Amino acid sequence: MRNKYLPLLLTVLLLLGGCGSGQSEAEGSGEVPAPQPTIVDGVVIDDAEISEASFTPEGAADFILLTDYKDFVKEAPEDAVVQEGNCVNIDFTGYVDGNAFDGGSAKGYELTIGSGDFIEGFEDQLIGAKKGDQITVTVTFPSTYPQHLADKEGTFEVTVNSIMPLSPIHYVNQVINQSTVRSYPADVYREVEEYFDASAAGSGVSEEEYYKALGASREDFIRSRARTLLTNMAICAAEGITADSEEFKAKVLANLAGYGFSSAEDALAAGFYQLELDYAAYYDLVLEIIQK
Repeated sequence: MRNKYLPLLLTVLLLLGGCGSGQSEAEGSGEVPAPQPTIVDGVVIDDAEISEASFTPEGAADFILLTDYKDFVKEAPEDAVVQEGNCVNIDFTGYVDGNAFDGGSAKGYELTIGSGDFIEGFEDQLIGAKKGDQITVTVTFPSTYPQHLADKEGTFEVTVNSIMPLSPIHYVNQVINQSTVRSYPADVYREVEEYFDASAAGSGVSEEEYYKALGASREDFIRSRARTLLTNMAICAAEGITADSEEFKAKVLANLAGYGFSSAEDALAAGFYQLELDYAAYYDLVLEIIQK
């Protein structure tokens, strides 16, 4: 039986979450407002046609006009201070009773301020810091934490390595949205379509409920995924990375390692789809390319 819960693909796809669409009203102007684009998980939905033209990943750029993906401001000015919504790259070490504790340290961690990913109070105490600052953050661990941390006061020695106005994922979405899809190769569109239709059929809920849970109509959701996949294929091809390259294969294996698989063949036999493996690898590689 194929996997029902899209374990790898949705881990990557739902990083941003939420969608928006509709029209804004021009107050008091009497003018008809311009239609606003539909956006699914940060990706603009277009109406490009489906093309039966021959397609290979290496030729993805034939179907999409890429924006200059290397021309995005990724780091704030040297004198910038950390603000809500910024993505900061930090090193940190956590201490309780003066001793460093397991799992409480990392280097080069990228944290979006205001995301709530870290313990309450941690992110707020970084606001106002500058690149290179070393900060002592004080927190109280909730009672639900492991016994050696529960209800205790902890400190984190934090170094701010860099500040980005937005998270890398937002930058990738900017590239996706500012590129122009000439047409969708039928091979790509139908692979995405078939994957999600099969997943919806095996989800245990109706198709309507399935796509409602994903936050978009069926067509809009599939178009957002096809647009993302096509853009990422084109960027990787421009960088000389293809599905046959060692770099691509290594990324697939790195993603699968977290699920306990040592090969793509084992993952496919266990119910993963090839699209899941490819999509996640292309996405992660583009994240790395955009940040270079």
